[in-house]
Amino acid sequence: MLRTLTENGFSDISSTDLNILRHLNNDGLSITQLAKDAVISKQAVSRIINKLQQKGYLFLITDPMDQRGKKVCYTGKGRRLIVLAVEFIKQTETQYKNELGTKEYTELRQSLLDLNNIHHLN
Repeated sequence: MLRTLTENGFSDISSTDLNILRHLNNDGLSITQLAKDAVISKQAVSRIINKLQQKGYLFLITDPMDQRGKKVCYTGKGRRLIVLAVEFIKQTETQYKNELGTKEYTELRQSLLDLNNIHHLN
């Protein structure tokens, strides 16, 4: 995926950056929620967010539900990156399904989801 992103003008993104970017939604998330979702410390998330802000992928707004808090949101550049990443994932999943067959692909995908859930619960 990083190669595809680089080839499309996003050469300043790392896998660590993607771990944060992939958890955001259109409404934005708090730093605390991002840290929980990405399974890393709030301090690490804050450092990554600062870097991604400087690169133009994210911005912060005051949380309308809690004026003391901040929400992390995509910029237009951040949204374009995510659209490209999602398209890459869809193409990759289609390729795997074609190579493995629907039944095997579905079983593999479920096993990977199960492993992810096990590791996020521990």
